[in-house]
Parts: sequence; structure tokens; C-alpha cells
Amino acid sequence: MAACAFLSRLSPLLRVRFGCKVRALSCAVTCSQLHKVEGPGGLTGKVDRFGGVTVNLAEVGLPADISENAFSSLLQDSLVQWKADGKMAVWLQVPISLSRCAAAAAAHGFTFHHAKSDHAMLALWMGEGESRLPGFATHQVGVAGLLNDSLSEQKPGLLLPHHMAQE
Repeated sequence: MAACAFLSRLSPLLRVRFGCKVRALSCAVTCSQLHKVEGPGGLTGKVDRFGGVTVNLAEVGLPADISENAFSSLLQDSLVQWKADGKMAVWLQVPISLSRCAAAAAAHGFTFHHAKSDHAMLALWMGEGESRLPGFATHQVGVAGLLNDSLSEQKPGLLLPHHMAQE
């Protein structure tokens, strides 16, 4: 974050001094991905470059015994703020130990995106129209090939087209 602040201050100086523009696109993406946003109720998340917020419930400091109703209130307050801030989507990573929070999130429109051994990822599209969130990968496709085109390794008796036959 300090590097991004430094570059944002350095860029105008270079432009004035040397007449050049400094492109800090990669820095802007990195900063936005690390930028934490906080809803008024205290839920914090990381903003991605697509205008979404990712909240990892294992990292936000929720009490281990938080009730479904208390979490629902926190989430509602944060959703209102994020919507007002123009966020397009919310990704909610719910660890198994807080799985009761998934029901509260579902009541606010979240759906399951995918699950791993230690958490479930829920998603909520807040943008206009139909959701543009990517689906989770359900298949893996592999393609391979091998081409050995060496005439020096031809075996005797191998039939070659006339124009390739060695004389």
C-alpha cells in the first residue's frame, strides 16, 4: 500500500519534470485488491478489480458464538453500505465453524458458489440485470499431442509417399 502511495505522488513529479506519463495500472489493481472496505456494521472485505467485495468470515473477528440474527444484522448493514458505494457483487467465504451464517446470508439473497473441505463460498450479485458472476469450474479438460517428424529415424520397410521416399 505504501508503494502505491509513493507511486501516486511520484507520477505527477515525473510528468512535470520529464514530460512523461507513468503508467501505474498494475499498482492500481494491486492496491484495489488489497483495499479493505468496512460496512457500518463492522464487516470488512477486500475489493477486487471488478467492483466486488470478498469477505472471509474467518478473518473479520466475529465472535465464535455469534447468533444467526446478530450476523444477519451485521450483513444487512454492510450490504446497504456496499450497494450505496456501487459494489457489484459480494463474495462471502463461510468457514465450517460459522456455517450457521450461511442460512442468514441466504435470507439476504446469497447463493452457494462452491465449497471446499473447510469452507463454503457464497455469492450475491448486486449489479443491474442478470448475474455476471462466473460459475465455478466443474470439469477439467486436458489436451495433448505429439509429433515426431524425423526422417532419419525411419524404419526399413516403412511406406512413404512417393515425394518423400529416399533414393
